[in-house]
Amino acid sequence: MKNAEALALARSADPNIASISSVRSIARLWAGMGSIQSFQCETKDGKNVTIIAKKISCPNPQSFGDKRKAASYHAEASFYLHHSTDSALAGICCQ
Repeated sequence: MKNAEALALARSADPNIASISSVRSIARLWAGMGSIQSFQCETKDGKNVTIIAKKISCPNPQSFGDKRKAASYHAEASFYLHHSTDSALAGICCQ
């Protein structure tokens, strides 16, 4: 993942992110539908933080199983989108 994409994804989890110092792939998702990444970041006020992000990519699932996985990933992304202001979910991003 390129730094510009990582920065945009990290900022969706925490708008206070100023920069990314490293990006590390943690795991690939089922059927190659994305990955889980770890970002070492610096905030605008100079704090170092780690953000774990799940990047989903399933533009055109064909089989029943792939459609089911894609629907599950989209439901998860929707959950994080609507509940990411909860302090227990800080630094979590699923897109």
